[in-house]
Parts: sequence; C-alpha cells; structure tokens
Amino acid sequence: MKERNPDQIMLLISIIENGKGRNLLKAYNEYGIRMHYQLHGEGTATSEIMDILGIGTSEKDILLSFAPAAEMTHLLQELRHDFGETHRLKGVAFLLALTAINQMAAFLIGFHQNKDHKGDEKMREQEPYTLILVAVDQGYTDEVMRSARTVGARGGTIVHGRWAGKEIEMPDDHGNIVQEEKEIVAIGVPLEKRNQLMEVLNREFGLRTKAHAVICSLGVDAFVRFG
Repeated sequence: MKERNPDQIMLLISIIENGKGRNLLKAYNEYGIRMHYQLHGEGTATSEIMDILGIGTSEKDILLSFAPAAEMTHLLQELRHDFGETHRLKGVAFLLALTAINQMAAFLIGFHQNKDHKGDEKMREQEPYTLILVAVDQGYTDEVMRSARTVGARGGTIVHGRWAGKEIEMPDDHGNIVQEEKEIVAIGVPLEKRNQLMEVLNREFGLRTKAHAVICSLGVDAFVRFG
C-alpha cells in the first residue's frame, strides 16, 4: 500500500457473497469503518469455478466504505490474515484514494472513526493492481469477460445501471445510437496487464461498436482476497 496521509479519506470497495453485506458492514464497524453504501451486483465466474470455490450463487453484495487511511490500513492488515474465517465471509476488496470529498462527509467520517485503531503499521509491498470499469450495453457482459480472460483477467463483477446524460448523437459503425440501459463490469487486474486489456476491450466493444462501451481504469492502493 502506498504511504498516505493518515487523515486522507479512502474508499474501500468490497465484493462478497449475496446476502452477506450486512454481516460485512458489522464486521467493518468493529474496526472503526462506519460510513457505507451497499449495492447489488453479479459475479462473472462460471458455475464450475463457483462450485470449486464453494460459492452457491453468482449474485454479489457490493459495499462502498469510507474512512481515513489510518483506519483502512489497520483493516487491510486484518483482511490479509484470518478475517474471512473469523467472520465466515468470502470476498475481495479494492482500496482507492479519493482526490476530493465534500467537507461535511469528511467531518462525519473523521468524527466516527475509532481512535483505538491507530493503523500505523505499514502494509507489506504487493503487486500493483488496477480496477478497470467497462460501461457497456446490456447483453455484452459475457463477451466482455471472455475477451478479458484472454488477457489474464480472472473474473469481474457486474452492476446494472443506465445512461444518465442526454442521448449521445454519435452513431456507431452500424448506425445505432448508444442505448440507455447499461451494465458496468468491474475487473481487477495486475497493473502490467492494464494497457493490453483496455486496448482489447476498446477494439472489440468501444463506442464505435454495437456494444458502445466506455472504458476507464482506477489506480488501486491495495487489493486483498479474504475468506
């Protein structure tokens, strides 16, 4: 994990088994992480892989958690050890640094943090990761993941959404206009694979194709699997 100002607000994106979001929220609260948003998503792993991992459904709970870097560092140390086994949870987590947050939210996050957890111990170095987000027309997520796996991606998570801006007056090569309903695929990969993966996805699913995908990447301070 990169060295950060201990007071800098960080975002932790956690993806776990369906129905376990509240349990994870309670567990995070024990470590002073007390501001969260919960979403629903779908995993992209095949049924065979889910059987191997002992996961009964592809549905996922997604938790967006906010806290100062000092608290997040302490939590990540626990996630790397026996957190999943202790709380009977399986999942992955991505830690991202926020470049800005509104003043009242920052005050509430700082006010509610648990001062008992200092989080001073530095995280051990790990392979750098990046989180790639692909906002694509409905019906293309399976194809997106098949292409992503050819570049080394192991899996992803899907969140359903819709285009919230005005209709884009830019037809693709087939004369179609970008559709409103979207699916957002979140894929975590080692940083060294980022450019190759984005090039492949843009070539096969970019705005000039029938899939109308918008693709971006986010820097990840730390990535961890637990459980």
